Amino acid sequence: MKFMCRRDAVPLSLRGQMIYLRESDSLLFLCSPRVKQLQDLERAGLYLSDIPLHDATRGLIMIGQAAESEFINSVHLEEFILELQSVQKSLEEEKQRMAGLLREMLPISVADSLMAGQMVEAERFESVTILFSDIVEFTSMCSRSEPMEIVNMLNKLYSCFDQCVDQNQVFKVETIGDAYMVVGGLPQRNTTHAECVANQGLDMMYYCRRVCRPDNGNPIRMRVGIHSGNVVAGIVGVRMPRYCLFGNTVNIASRVESNGVPSRIQVTEYTYK
Repeated sequence: MKFMCRRDAVPLSLRGQMIYLRESDSLLFLCSPRVKQLQDLERAGLYLSDIPLHDATRGLIMIGQAAESEFINSVHLEEFILELQSVQKSLEEEKQRMAGLLREMLPISVADSLMAGQMVEAERFESVTILFSDIVEFTSMCSRSEPMEIVNMLNKLYSCFDQCVDQNQVFKVETIGDAYMVVGGLPQRNTTHAECVANQGLDMMYYCRRVCRPDNGNPIRMRVGIHSGNVVAGIVGVRMPRYCLFGNTVNIASRVESNGVPSRIQVTEYTYK
């Protein structure tokens, strides 16, 4: 049976039973709306309170509503879990990129200690070998070339140098302008640090002859100086931390380079021995 509650409501189906009242010679129709959810009541313009308390329809609607709410919540929870997993994956990838960048800037053992939240104390190394290098006539080259040409030249040259660092078991300390500095024997101590650094110097000389100056197209010439001795090494700074070396060995290696002969590797007697 269909029943119209109001003009703007949709037709409502009723279910129930008819009872004949002999006293009044009439029929009594005991019924309730045929609905499955609250939306059906709303479309008919009725409320849950309009359903008799003894009618099982009220319980069925509540059970259906609870099941629907639980399903919606489970869908939202699943979407949230997927989103959380995506964010966690992005964070892990970013963490790996940051770890890789930190390991490029610092020795691997030092970088791992910093990422683990450990303090890295300054350490004394009794025997290491330090290499300094610079480009001959770099100042005059810059004055006759465009800045972008200088940057591209240095990037090409230093990229070649960097390829040899791991192979020669040395650590690249820093680059400042045309100066390139590496050290052997730290943070992992070894007895062949002088040989490792000498091999790095030979590789650098090999590659500099294959990179041309931007001002005249001639091969680059370099001065390389090497000295061995003791140093103190440690992390300096909190923002963009640097692994720095201190001691007279660093000063001597720098002077050996600055007083060297172009296109030659100059070593001290201590390194030679």
